[in-house]
Formats: sequence, structure tokens, C-alpha cells
Amino acid sequence: MGEMEHECSKTENFRDGWKLCKTMNLRRKTSPYLLDWADLPEDVKDWDRETVRKIPEFLAKIGLEIEREYGPPWLPQELEEG
Repeated sequence: MGEMEHECSKTENFRDGWKLCKTMNLRRKTSPYLLDWADLPEDVKDWDRETVRKIPEFLAKIGLEIEREYGPPWLPQELEEG
């Protein structure tokens, strides 16, 4: 999910006029992190992973929560949990 978050953010940034550059510059909208997931350093990937980890917290702030969806109705629940 961290990879999906990164790709969404990267796409949004490009649409907003950001450019890939060696240095981060908010005024000029340049960033060295507009790379494919595989090309990012692990510490930068952790930023996206942390965002994903906070999804339940973000949802709780607006009164929502994540619930586990169980398998097909024909499969007894005890088999799903085992």
C-alpha cells in the first residue's frame, strides 16, 4: 500500500506542476523524490508507509473505521478464522 500511496502522490505532484530535480525546492516545485518506487531509498519509502499506517487514525477523525470483510457467504466463518 505504501507503493500505491507513493504513485498517487507522485501523479498528483506532476499534475500540480512539480518537476524531478536533484534538490527539493517548494517555491520552484522541484523534488528528488518523484521517482518510481523501486528507485527510492528505503527511508523515503518509509514516509509513504507511515502515511498508510495512519489511515485508521485519519478515518477515525471523521467518524469512520475499517472493518474486516469476511470471505464468501458459503464459506463457514470458522474456516476463515482458522
